[in-house]
Amino acid sequence: MTIELGPTNPEEPDGPPPRRGGRQRRLVAGVAAAVALAAIVAVNLGTPPPPPPPPPVMELYGQLAWIEKLVDAPARGGLAADETFVREMTDEVTELIRARRYHPHLQAVDDQAHPDQEVKLLYADDVGDVRIVLLALRLPFPATEPTGYNPFRELPGRTKVVWLTGPRGAPASSLATVFTERPPPGMLVGSTWAYPLLVAVAGDNTGGGWSFGCAPGAECTMVALTPPGCTFATAVEYDPTNFRPEPTDSYLVRTVHTYRLEFWRVTCDGVVREERLAPPMWEPRPPSSAEIVDALAGSIGLTAEQQASEEVLGQAAMTIDYIHHLSGVPTTGPPRVLWAGMPPEQDLISAGISPEAGPVLAMVAVAPSVRSTWLAGYTVYQKRPDGDIAAGDVFRLPSDPTAPDGMIAVKLAYSITEILVIAPATATTVRLVDSGGAIIAESSLVDRSAFLRPPSGLGPDRLSTTEVVAVDATGATVATTVLPTPAIYDHITDWA
Repeated sequence: MTIELGPTNPEEPDGPPPRRGGRQRRLVAGVAAAVALAAIVAVNLGTPPPPPPPPPVMELYGQLAWIEKLVDAPARGGLAADETFVREMTDEVTELIRARRYHPHLQAVDDQAHPDQEVKLLYADDVGDVRIVLLALRLPFPATEPTGYNPFRELPGRTKVVWLTGPRGAPASSLATVFTERPPPGMLVGSTWAYPLLVAVAGDNTGGGWSFGCAPGAECTMVALTPPGCTFATAVEYDPTNFRPEPTDSYLVRTVHTYRLEFWRVTCDGVVREERLAPPMWEPRPPSSAEIVDALAGSIGLTAEQQASEEVLGQAAMTIDYIHHLSGVPTTGPPRVLWAGMPPEQDLISAGISPEAGPVLAMVAVAPSVRSTWLAGYTVYQKRPDGDIAAGDVFRLPSDPTAPDGMIAVKLAYSITEILVIAPATATTVRLVDSGGAIIAESSLVDRSAFLRPPSGLGPDRLSTTEVVAVDATGATVATTVLPTPAIYDHITDWA
């Protein structure tokens, strides 16, 4: 892709870029004018000018406060002590930002050009044959508007992190050429939001539309940094209770050769602030045609002819992709499509989907994951002349839904009221039971599946305390389950 260099705002080639917060600017301008006038008067009277007013106080709390500590910490990595390299690297990037030259990775955290961004080097080292640099681009104040999808905080804060890679030993001036129109071969750049536990995969991560992981077959390096005063410990996947401190103490480095399935724990002043499965290193490989066909075999609600249709095969691939990409958790076995069908028409209408606008198909797929758990992904797809509609999510299941007594209960969208239940073959009825044991909804199973409609007014908090029970013709309990939790939040996060 060719990147044209030029001013950020074509309509104002020589003027400053547009900025938000007019009221604050007028206030600052008024204070500046008053200080300037006081200085003139002071000089005329032969007295020293007063000091400038202190900058406004920023109230940063929670994750944003931890991010400040991370950015203000001394740089880490083998080149952190090289003062000349650190200074030259930050100066090179600062000069590009001040010159207001456009490059997507030089934009601030709000995706706008800000020539007043501060550049801080967070990490620099030669890892194998590659030199890796992580830089923080920090605004003077937090951005005033959120941008993009961020499930962990409402605002993007004021810090963005940029990574650069080049040949081992590359000087700062060479690494900075990655921001030019035609960077030399081997020079790569990427960026991400800043978090208290900062993770960046530096290298060729252009292998797919989901740009976090490394492209298949590429050489990449994962760097994870914690704030100062925090320690990094890891445990291999099959023994998640045996955490051992990382030799580098407050950060971690993994290459494609040393990456492994492991759990991470970050402890700050004796408090476990984050514990999670390590994010994947690679872009998940799309399922092959043969794998999709195998996943659809035996699925509930589809005939053999339907399973072979282009529409169903495409949606199965999309549903499996949701499991791989949205969960951030690796699968350990082949996926399987459990069910496909149409949600209740009234639910579709209440969710803003008109059944008359085009055919609607919902689909649920599952796959085994680490720690003997399972992931479930669903999609709801409508093909329509004015533009297709698609929705979906991924959940962590408490047990194997493919076992003879396996069972799954899931809502097919946040705006859809009814709960889809897939029960064992010996069950005839499913019930929704509250925490006191009372039956609050009941439905008969057809081909092992049914929809349960909770009572109106039953909010998410009360729904989370319910249990789904499958019974046979005699009323005996065959299996029980609960509504699953979203897989993406399935770890400790306590950066309050």
